[in-house]
Amino acid sequence: MTRRQKIADMIMDNPEVFTGKIGKAKTNEVSLMIDDSVTPVVQKQRRIPVNLSERAEIKIQDLLDQDIIERVPDNQPRSWVSPPVIAPKPDSNNIRFCIDMRTKSAQDILQLEMHKMLSGIPSQVNIADDILIGGSVEEHDAALQKVLSALTSNGITVNPDKCVFDVEEVRFVGLVFNKQGIKPDPKNVKNLQDAS
Repeated sequence: MTRRQKIADMIMDNPEVFTGKIGKAKTNEVSLMIDDSVTPVVQKQRRIPVNLSERAEIKIQDLLDQDIIERVPDNQPRSWVSPPVIAPKPDSNNIRFCIDMRTKSAQDILQLEMHKMLSGIPSQVNIADDILIGGSVEEHDAALQKVLSALTSNGITVNPDKCVFDVEEVRFVGLVFNKQGIKPDPKNVKNLQDAS
């Protein structure tokens, strides 16, 4: 069996991770503390561009169907309102929903949950919502299998279009990761040298 076939088999054994849909984490429910002394903010509604409105309706229905969002009944008061900004994704016919709710803790919560989920798996590092796996071929494959199993059992999905498997070197957050270790990306170093 080739390396590519072995990795493809691991991916096929964990189809729930690669659905292309938003996952629903089976981690602890998050409880956000809201300071009652803070006045709720109701932002004005923004118009959705006409050329994106049909895609926005489809996206909203998809998110409702997946139980990612829920409708607020018309007769229910809304004390906090943050309208979406709809933007086309540059590489496809898809759109991106951006909502600024000023929830600064979201990234911290994600990082903590991912750390809990993946702790104890050697040869991997999790930074924000990216997972890097290294080591020898055997260590890599064992870690990849454990990471995929952890993601599956916790309801986490990944975007298959953004996954890269079985490469010798990865450039990430201004660094180069390879079998020699971690070093600054020479391209960034050159840019800094040229700027000074």
